[in-house]
Amino acid sequence: MPLKMKPQDVMVALDLCQDRGLPRSYAERAERLGMSASEVHAAVRRLGEARLWDAEVGVFGGSHFWSFCYMECPMSLRRVRAR
Repeated sequence: MPLKMKPQDVMVALDLCQDRGLPRSYAERAERLGMSASEVHAAVRRLGEARLWDAEVGVFGGSHFWSFCYMECPMSLRRVRAR
């Protein structure tokens, strides 16, 4: 079954990218993004399952991440604007 990414995954990915992997709690990220800590946790889990984010090392998954940015981000942002 294909992994379904959600629009908030884009926001969490951009926040992780901005921090360059600095350790922050889910609660800190949630407050910065206007989300709940459980939403942030789920987004980080999905990013990891999609091999976009390696939480142990604190880095993005190279070409997988850039494909995500190129393909998924524009679609997710369109879905958010359509609401």
